[in-house]
Amino acid sequence: MQPDATQHNIAWFKDQHAADKLNLSPDFQRNHVWLEDEASYLVDTILHELPFPEIYIRNIVDEDGGSKFEVVDGQQRIRTILGFAAGDFPLQGDDVSPKFLGKTFKQLTPEQRTKYWAYKIVVRELGSANDAEIRDLFRRLNKHAVTLNDQELRHAHFKGKFIKLMENIADDEWWSENKIVTTRQIRRMEDIEFVSELFIGVVSGPQNKKDTIDDYYEQYEKDFPEKEEHTKLFRDTKALIEDVLPHEELRRWSGKSDFYSLFLAFSHFAAETITGSRKKRLLEALSGFRDDVDRTKKKDAKPSKSDHVNDYVEAVTRAASDIDRRRTRIRIVSGLIRRAVKG
Repeated sequence: MQPDATQHNIAWFKDQHAADKLNLSPDFQRNHVWLEDEASYLVDTILHELPFPEIYIRNIVDEDGGSKFEVVDGQQRIRTILGFAAGDFPLQGDDVSPKFLGKTFKQLTPEQRTKYWAYKIVVRELGSANDAEIRDLFRRLNKHAVTLNDQELRHAHFKGKFIKLMENIADDEWWSENKIVTTRQIRRMEDIEFVSELFIGVVSGPQNKKDTIDDYYEQYEKDFPEKEEHTKLFRDTKALIEDVLPHEELRRWSGKSDFYSLFLAFSHFAAETITGSRKKRLLEALSGFRDDVDRTKKKDAKPSKSDHVNDYVEAVTRAASDIDRRRTRIRIVSGLIRRAVKG
């Protein structure tokens, strides 16, 4: 079986359905019914001329030359698309654009309705594959499917000023050059999520895990009045770290929990000018602290003589993203910086 990729517009599906040549309920399909909010979001996607995942259809040809099509994956999407055009539901839900909210198909403009019918859906045609081959295909598709993570879902939902700023900041090779993010994390947008955590932490203090990211994206979706002020603080913090720590030293802090602690601690001193002997003292203090932490974290290692090191190791190795442990680590690193630069 070699599925052929093609495209059919919505009008094609309407015509096949009207001619009773489209089976939307094959035996092997799930009988999942979408909520109207889910259905509305799909229609909103089409009205914005954005893509959605491909569907799979099988062409059944009988001995008399009659031809029918079975939707073997995507039947709920096709039901939704045709149902909206038939007036089955108005668009509703938080994900629907305000200009379409509450509208039925008939309430769209003639141009919008025409574009709707002309919208092309990516289709994989399975020829005359038998049921066993179809079920095997489903197993393989599901096995290799990758569920969208939180940040990929945010990328699909939010389009405003805050998320665009986070994506702009993350689009800097500095993060990967210093091993703070990996290629795999960049591919899954986890670099943007981590930058968001850092940014929120700098402007509002440490947060519990990633619980507040959605709140900030929502709050600053349309307007971001403190953008310049907050961005300056973030960039000044990053610049200070770059100035104090050479690449090889910074990479020792590249673990997410360690770097989060370092970045938020440095943000308290972003307005400082640290040069000369103070800069040297700070680098030596951070390097020595890092040596002690790395040594203490090793299996079967004895506790450090420094309570600060032991407390840091405890806070970075267990439930490291909990807010109390984040606060502990930031307090310890901030104290180290303060003692080095204040003398």
